[in-house]
Amino acid sequence: MSSHASIQCDVVQALVPTYVDEEVTESVAGSIRAHLIDCPVCRAVVQEELALRQWFEPTDEVEVPEGFAARVARRAFAGDEGLAPVTITPAASEGGRLLSFSRGLVAAAAAAMIAVTLFLASQELPSVGEVGAGPDLDQALEELEDENRAREAELEDSGAATER
Repeated sequence: MSSHASIQCDVVQALVPTYVDEEVTESVAGSIRAHLIDCPVCRAVVQEELALRQWFEPTDEVEVPEGFAARVARRAFAGDEGLAPVTITPAASEGGRLLSFSRGLVAAAAAAMIAVTLFLASQELPSVGEVGAGPDLDQALEELEDENRAREAELEDSGAATER
């Protein structure tokens, strides 16, 4: 692209939000549409903006009280940072009892977990031979494997018969 085209891209990309909101004049919108026909980069920017807008629901306009902007400007020039004073109120007595109960419950659960952990740690671990599957399980697995082989053979035989 030429430098002229990149300047147009910069201008178009700066106007994308107002273009998407349909707040540009028809002649500007026409120029942007003509540019979008030839520029995939700017088309992608418009598509991204449209996709972003889908996440937000339009709301009714908020009526701003008369003189609001002037009051904000006066306070800002006076050095007001706009931070409201924070007051900490003590928790209600019921909330305090609930908090105490919750803390006691958590402490009891932690003590129970420690006791179970110590109990399990004191137990003797089984040896490798004791963990084996056992003869009944080994026999059942062998029978299942034999049955699978028989079914595979039946499927192969029926497939060969169908091809004939």
